[in-house]
This record gives sequence, C-alpha cells and structure tokens, in this order.
Amino acid sequence: MQALLILLLLLPFSLSFLPPSLPPPFSVPSSLRASYSVTLPLPPLGIVFAERSLSNPSSGVAVSALTTGGAGERCGLIEPGDVLLSTSAVKFRSGSSSYDVVTVDCRSLDFDTIVSAIGSNKEKFRVEGVELEFERPDERPDEPPAAPPPPIPEEELKMPVSEAAYAALVTSAVLAERERGLGSPEAKKAWGEVAKAEEENNEANGVGNG
Repeated sequence: MQALLILLLLLPFSLSFLPPSLPPPFSVPSSLRASYSVTLPLPPLGIVFAERSLSNPSSGVAVSALTTGGAGERCGLIEPGDVLLSTSAVKFRSGSSSYDVVTVDCRSLDFDTIVSAIGSNKEKFRVEGVELEFERPDERPDEPPAAPPPPIPEEELKMPVSEAAYAALVTSAVLAERERGLGSPEAKKAWGEVAKAEEENNEANGVGNG
C-alpha cells in the first residue's frame, strides 16, 4: 500500500527555496483542461500526497486525499488521483542571503524533495500563497469541468478539530502504519482517531459521512 503523508510541516528544501507576487488564493483558469493551476494559501494545504511509484521514488506524487475543510478541498478543483506537475518554491542564491522564486518541476522528484519545495513557501519570506500545477490523467481536454458544490463560507465553517490537528492525526496514523503495519492495533487506533475527528467536523457542519 502506498505510503500517505500529509503536508503539515515541512522540511528545509535542499535547493534553499521564495516569493513572487502571487494572485489571491484559489485563482484558477477559466476552464479546466487536462492540466490546471491553482494558488492556495500557505501550508498546511490540506492535501494528502502519495508517491506515484514505490519501485521508483523519483517519479513524483499524486493526490491521495483531501482533508475535510482544508484549502485543497475548498478550492473545488483538486481531486484524488490528480498528478502534481510543479510547485512554486523559494530558492536562495548560492553563498548569498538573497533568494528567488522558482517553479519546480515535480515529475521526476522524490516525495521528500517535493514536500520541502512546497514548504519553502513561508510567510517570513513574504510569500502569500503556493502556486501548484496539476494534471488529471483521465480528463478529456475538451470536456468542461463539473460545477463544484457551493463551499461553506469560511466564517461559518465550524472546526471542532482544527485543520492542523486533523493533519497531525493523519501523519501519526501514517507513521504507525509504516512502523507497525497496516493491521496493527496501533495503526487501527490511529486511523480510528482520524475517522472520529472527521466525523466531528462533518457533524458540526451538517455534512453526512455516507
């Protein structure tokens, strides 16, 4: 089973990664085609990524799941299975404290490098968001996108379990699964906590789990 990891807190990017003038959160193209771009607020993004190939770690990542109420879900475009093509990242110039914003091609990078690149987008560098480009493998180029469901206004969104706390629970469950095994009591208990947190948030917003 492919390992899942949540973009919660991020490792320092080995390329040393900073910010362009980014458009407002959730800016998207006028029509969704096989590939599309979005701009999300700074991490955590509420996106669970998985390695595309266990036999070849340097083959990029794809969306495995979206956390309830997270930025990725609220965007209304990202779906499980979408492949991450590129991300904006902050890169420090060699031997200097100056930095640039670059676009990182994620298609031939490993999971940790991609997570670090996304995590390099930080408020202290005056970054306002993260630019991501995705590809939907089964999307027909000329097929218009389905209208996304109307989102719950952010000021009305109830979060008994915060997005950061939910992401931490998912991370703990993934680590338990990796270290103890999928069917281990530790992994089952950890995933049970994830399900409980999601149920609490859904109930608070009148969303069914069925």
